[in-house]
Amino acid sequence: MATVLDVSGAPGAAQAQTPARAAPQPAAILTVISGAVLMRGAGAEFSSATDGSVLYVGSTVRTSADARAIITLFEGSTVELEPASDITIEEATMRGGSTIVELAQSLGRSWHVVTHLTTADSRYEVKTPAATASVRGTAFEVMVEDGATTVTTTEGRVATADAAATSEVLVLPDQTTTVHANSAPEPPRSAPAAQRVVTVSALSESSLVVDPLGRANGFRDGRVVAQTPGARVRMQDGTIVVTLPNVPDGVFGTTIATSAGAPVPVFTTVTDAGEDPVTIGSAAQAGDASARSGVELRTVNDKPDVRALTADETKELPDAKVSPNKVSAPQKTPRASDPLAPTSQPGAQPAVTPRRSVVPSPPPTGR
Repeated sequence: MATVLDVSGAPGAAQAQTPARAAPQPAAILTVISGAVLMRGAGAEFSSATDGSVLYVGSTVRTSADARAIITLFEGSTVELEPASDITIEEATMRGGSTIVELAQSLGRSWHVVTHLTTADSRYEVKTPAATASVRGTAFEVMVEDGATTVTTTEGRVATADAAATSEVLVLPDQTTTVHANSAPEPPRSAPAAQRVVTVSALSESSLVVDPLGRANGFRDGRVVAQTPGARVRMQDGTIVVTLPNVPDGVFGTTIATSAGAPVPVFTTVTDAGEDPVTIGSAAQAGDASARSGVELRTVNDKPDVRALTADETKELPDAKVSPNKVSAPQKTPRASDPLAPTSQPGAQPAVTPRRSVVPSPPPTGR
């Protein structure tokens, strides 16, 4: 039985035949955030993955117990893989103006930020061992554990059904449902409230906040970047506001694109459950083309303690890892039967086309 997260409006069209031995077309780009990440092509053995590795239909990505990675699909959607997760690209193609994405997740946790689908025939599916969910232009999380699938929606709506499609529930923003094998989906319930929320605001139209685990969030080149599960990014009166739930202690670095020499104000607010919010202001010092700021968050006596980084410390902040917006759209992508082609092969490097991703909405009051 399989769980399917489907971002679609209608059944997919019949697959068109492709010439024998047709060269596989790029379906996605892989970004390694941290740790050991493995990948393989259909029928191949796993090998170490590196930043910029090109993925094809049939490719599988697997993260180790301390690893995280981002898959940027050809149509601009992104998939963040948490530790000990496994996902396969089963289909990724463009058909008559419609985008078709089918992923299979066998275990672990993934966070999807899906571009708005432009046609009724477009679809985005995530299969797991227990249910079927369909979404359209949304941000949601999938957890596969102990034979059950839990779907949590941050933005948009996710219709979640059992694998046999005999029962379906609609999961709205800030709701969650769980589907066990051979069972109907549980009624949607409120998602657990975040035990910690970190909000970073910067007076800029292009900035990225890197959390302690190396995941970037904000705006770059006119599009949303939301790599932290549950992240919400919005623009308000010329200020980028990034809200990150359930993030750990550590350093939060902000990089701001700027041509001005004046420092850019950055405000960080930490709200732990049951505690008053703690806000600290800092100034991102401008360099040649960007300004940087950062804070360190610690828990002291069960309360959040935040301090601004020194100028020398901000120089050591890691760069955000953000892949190109999307690779060139494959046409009627064949299922790769050969090992992954190296990125140095002709045609393996993707062309980049700007496109704006879905913008997660601001969090509700009290969350």
